[in-house]
Amino acid sequence: MAAIHNPLVLVQGEYPANVVTPTMVPQTYLDLAEILKLPTLKTNMTMTKFRASTKLDLTVNLK
Repeated sequence: MAAIHNPLVLVQGEYPANVVTPTMVPQTYLDLAEILKLPTLKTNMTMTKFRASTKLDLTVNLK
């Protein structure tokens, strides 16, 4: 569970037009994402695309 909830990301911009850039993602997370066929994490993702890729909701910390 820690691997799923511990990717470190940089969030830039004003809510709701934030841009998310993954900065540190554990290999365990990447392995699980591949097994689960989650979309690849990319730099400068919209908040919506990041949430779709990771199933993590960052907006609870931004409001």
